[in-house]
Amino acid sequence: MNIKYSARDQKPKTAIIYTRVSTDEQADYGFSLAHQEDLLRKECARRGIHVIAHYTDEGYSAKDFKRPHFQQLLEYLRRHKKQIQYLFVTKWCRFSRNIENTILMNRELLSYGTRVITLDDGEESDNPANLLLTMLNMTLPEIDNRIRSRNTKSGILRALKEGYYPYGYAPVGYSKDRSALKTPLLVPDDKAPLVREAFEVFATGTFPIEDVRKASWKNGLRLQRSQFGQMFRNPVYAGKLYVPETTNEEGCLVKGVHEAIVSEELFLKVQRILNKRTETNSCLRTREKLRDELPLRGHLTCPECGKTWTGSISSGNGGKYPYYHCERSCKVRVNADFANERFLQFLGTLQPPQEIIDLQMAMMGVLFKAKEGDRDEQVHKLRIEIERHKQNLLKLDQQRFLTGEMDPDSYKRLKSHTTEQIDRLTIQMNDLEAADTAFEKYARYGMSLLKDLTWYFQEAELQARRKLLGSIFPAKLIFQDGNYRTSALNPALALILQKNKGLQNEKAEDIAISENVSGDVARTGIEPATQGFSVFKNPIRPLL
Repeated sequence: MNIKYSARDQKPKTAIIYTRVSTDEQADYGFSLAHQEDLLRKECARRGIHVIAHYTDEGYSAKDFKRPHFQQLLEYLRRHKKQIQYLFVTKWCRFSRNIENTILMNRELLSYGTRVITLDDGEESDNPANLLLTMLNMTLPEIDNRIRSRNTKSGILRALKEGYYPYGYAPVGYSKDRSALKTPLLVPDDKAPLVREAFEVFATGTFPIEDVRKASWKNGLRLQRSQFGQMFRNPVYAGKLYVPETTNEEGCLVKGVHEAIVSEELFLKVQRILNKRTETNSCLRTREKLRDELPLRGHLTCPECGKTWTGSISSGNGGKYPYYHCERSCKVRVNADFANERFLQFLGTLQPPQEIIDLQMAMMGVLFKAKEGDRDEQVHKLRIEIERHKQNLLKLDQQRFLTGEMDPDSYKRLKSHTTEQIDRLTIQMNDLEAADTAFEKYARYGMSLLKDLTWYFQEAELQARRKLLGSIFPAKLIFQDGNYRTSALNPALALILQKNKGLQNEKAEDIAISENVSGDVARTGIEPATQGFSVFKNPIRPLL
């Protein structure tokens, strides 16, 4: 468009030029900012248009207009309404890649008296007859963007199906590398042992996820709450990759080419715990605010009215003092420091001597060996059942993809149900197989805990202390006149303490073992942490 000035219009036309690139690579090797600016200035000079400003955005996408310098450009046009006739860009894709945004922004600029001009526009681009061509040019960037997006998604899906991790970032515990064929590869780094440790501790089912996260943070695995939860859900750590669902294919897990940090069995066990742990049924969560000064809150019963005691902090005489008290009208109130001290003394009376601990270990060992045959038979049956379900999965795939006898909804529902059955049976089988190796570790840990209940209770984190209380005392405690009493004690601990006098001088091999004595021994609920990992305030003292 050749600009001609009338006698009444002596002012030259003015314009702002705008340049943009979306990535540093494009800025360095592609249609560079300097090249765009040079083309725009030459075109404005050719048309006799005066350039009064140049705005540029480097490293920003054209999917929207949330770009810092473009927003400055808009503010300039608002303050100089009807003074700037043109906004020059090299192509519509430099302006926007979304047709809806392009049209709306174009209308806003026209309200300021400014029209967008690209180098592709003809000399008579303001002619209404050329509106169709202009709209087509506006639409092409979005079409190009959608094609690029589809190609990118297709490439990601193809890489995932082949077992390669295609994303630009590596999950914590891994670093990005290249295989011998120059394909992207995940390699475990120095954080991998900490990730494995976190999985193992959480898989015990003893500690809340937040306690595990805090302990991991102290060890060097510094993740926020949401990141830590996402880590436990990520199948990458089990050597798997998730291929998302598409229009024609169901979502699925495939085996990755990278090295797993945790076993598939451990990963499935963690998923089972995560799925079952809710606000209503988890003994590891509580709605009330926990305080270190009130570890017994919720575990004490009022001796006057039988209701559960609560606890609070009172202020007075320049300090703060914790109290256990009843919420009823009986107004019973006890100094928490005194009650806590007396409880530690009470725990000391429940600690069996070393000879009774040795005796109980021998009894459990004999029982465990006697039941090995039953366990092996159960493992064999579970293997057969797992294989049967796997064959059912193959039949489902054949009916869906080879013969077309099954509709997509039925296939998805049956496949999900069968996969859940396989996972459940696999966990049961692995638990049985691991029982032999885990017996001595857990038994010794449990007996060590019983040997020094007072120390463990003092050194454990608050959630672990509450778990320990619930395990030892199925019923709530009553504190009255400086003494504790309870209507029920853990059956296993009660049996051990009962044998203290009668069996103290007997030898383990001379004891007649009945299934009623040890077969129903309940776990204490407090499981040992892995080496180097502790939810205790101080390092765990040596076990037995």
